[in-house]
Amino acid sequence: MLNTVFFVKTGSGERIFDADTDDEIAEQIRPYMRQKNYGGAIAKYVLEVENRLEYKKPINRANRMLPIFLGGGLLIGAIVALSFKSQMKTVRRKAGASSYIRDGSFHLSRQQDIYLYTTTTRRRIQTDNNRGGGGGHGSFTGGSGTHHTSSSYKM
Repeated sequence: MLNTVFFVKTGSGERIFDADTDDEIAEQIRPYMRQKNYGGAIAKYVLEVENRLEYKKPINRANRMLPIFLGGGLLIGAIVALSFKSQMKTVRRKAGASSYIRDGSFHLSRQQDIYLYTTTTRRRIQTDNNRGGGGGHGSFTGGSGTHHTSSSYKM
């Protein structure tokens, strides 16, 4: 008999844990649920949530200065490059080649496009029959008027 697991989020959890993240976490806990190791499944769930929250922590002070230093370096580099460019004497580009052709030296007798090559790539898309049912995703408003999103997975 298959178990069904539900993830319900509200508030900032809805932004942090989207449907793809729920799918990834469900895949991580599926082996534990199939073995009926519910304690292991909960521990793995908490670990996966903790790992994803680790990426959402505010950056520290040194990392906040990095964009300022990079922006300053790019600005100084752009000023130097523009000053070098202004010193260059470049030839102006022409729109057509007519000025390079001598009068009477070029006669186009036939216009034709020839299709030369076709490349076809084929690949087999394999399906994993050992996986459980896919996740269902939705949203609802609770009795208190709070918005929630949910995902369900058959284990």
